[in-house]
Amino acid sequence: MKRGIVGVFVIWSALALVACGTAAAPTANPAAVTPEESCDFAGTGATIAVDGKRANFACPKVGESSVVLLGDIKVGDKSWQIQRAVVNMTDKGFTTKSTETVPIIRIELADGSICAFAGTGTTITIDSKHANFTCGRQGDNDVVLVGDIKTGDKGWQIERAVINMTNKSFAGTTEAMTIKAISVGPAAK
Repeated sequence: MKRGIVGVFVIWSALALVACGTAAAPTANPAAVTPEESCDFAGTGATIAVDGKRANFACPKVGESSVVLLGDIKVGDKSWQIQRAVVNMTDKGFTTKSTETVPIIRIELADGSICAFAGTGTTITIDSKHANFTCGRQGDNDVVLVGDIKTGDKGWQIERAVINMTNKSFAGTTEAMTIKAISVGPAAK
């Protein structure tokens, strides 16, 4: 009999723990958190312009509104930044619902490499160009994106460097890589 009571007590205790754990778990307000979003390159041909700026990247829609990244990337005090706009199509063209400047968190290259922002402090340089994004390792060598983004016939490009450590400095081989997408975070408050 004691064994039956103990078993029932254990079951009820476990159920109470699950119920309390579920009830006590905080829930996030999705409207209060703006997650990172990945935006694909819109191409080099015709695209929409908003407020006189070309929509270079298309992001996931917000409801019925389109979301785009406008204009060029700017180097800010704490991050690389770009303007994010929520736009609606009307009978008179696109109208801007909202705009904000957002930080660039990652760059995805056409080969599938994903490179995270390295920060604005002191970074290594290759051929006098700062390493702005880190892409992991290739064998024994670090891989970074150096210099500024350039636009051309193939789209937006940046140099990828494979870093070889020498006795006195960093050396690396570089090649131009096409940008497939960029990920942006919420605007700084």
